[in-house]
Amino acid sequence: MSPEELQAFGVTEEEERLLQEWLRARMGTILGADGRGGTGTFIQLKDGRVALLTARHVVVRCILTGAMTADRLTRASNPSRSVEPRAIRIDSRKDAALLFFSEGELPGEFVPYDEWAPALPELAAGMAIIVAGVVGEWKEIDLATRTIPTTKWLHFWTGITDPQGHGGFIVCDVNEADTRLPSSFGGMSGGPCISPTRRLLGVNTAEIRRKAGSTVGEFFVTRLTDLGNLFSPYVPPPDAPTDYMHQKACLSFRAVSRKDRRVEVAAAVMVEYFWSRSNPDAPEGRVGRIIGARFGDAGAGGRYVINTESVFRWYDGDSNEDRLRALYEELAFFLQDTGFDLVHES
Repeated sequence: MSPEELQAFGVTEEEERLLQEWLRARMGTILGADGRGGTGTFIQLKDGRVALLTARHVVVRCILTGAMTADRLTRASNPSRSVEPRAIRIDSRKDAALLFFSEGELPGEFVPYDEWAPALPELAAGMAIIVAGVVGEWKEIDLATRTIPTTKWLHFWTGITDPQGHGGFIVCDVNEADTRLPSSFGGMSGGPCISPTRRLLGVNTAEIRRKAGSTVGEFFVTRLTDLGNLFSPYVPPPDAPTDYMHQKACLSFRAVSRKDRRVEVAAAVMVEYFWSRSNPDAPEGRVGRIIGARFGDAGAGGRYVINTESVFRWYDGDSNEDRLRALYEELAFFLQDTGFDLVHES
């Protein structure tokens, strides 16, 4: 930052340097087979495990390319290492996901559970925050090794314009007059939004870049406190009532590219259902979860298998048609922002 910016945000050059180092050590990158992807933050969960927190649409886009790997945000002195996640947990309604890896595969720093889990500080318009991530147009990707040998990332200081914007997002200002900004924030999705005191506030989700001549844009952040399904997924309680039922089913569907309707992806999804009219944890009595999915070219074998923990609920009716409709709604959300549309068929 310039001396004027440091003064405006009330930090010293040394404080800003230490903040950047802290953030870099806890960030990661995600890549699909086409070299596109996003950013993430390594956090510790309540059970002690460490996972990479990112955006849901980043994960699904990578899955649809047929491959997905992640890495720590690297320096020249720290060789890049590409690792495929062993499991994925996807939020059922918010644009967020967790990637899990085998123990020791991506060692490094993380945000401890007790530093991000407590209630968020009071957010107000004008509050200074930092959004960070690896900008797509700045990436130098080695597709042969599926790594980014030289990582240039954006550490962007801004202010909150609306702490509870449309859709519940934290809305931040983007000054389009700043010539240092990239033409697109693509690649920053899933990256961290933090306070100047290093408090993790949320996940970078989307942006609106203004037309030439305008000086104002907007950046949207999904707040951490809205990710209850992600951090505490539904688990059948040990004292489940006697009428608690459990069933598994499989559904096949096609997804068609919006850009080229000739491009299709086939998928088989395994779903787990629970229902009970007297279950106190789900008064409506119906809970479903996508527990696995296989993606591939239409008419060909599967090319990418994932494990998921995507919980959804349906509230009307008891028939198989009702459950099928609810699942299709979940799958449509699953593909949101990926450039693919769900084709209804069973």
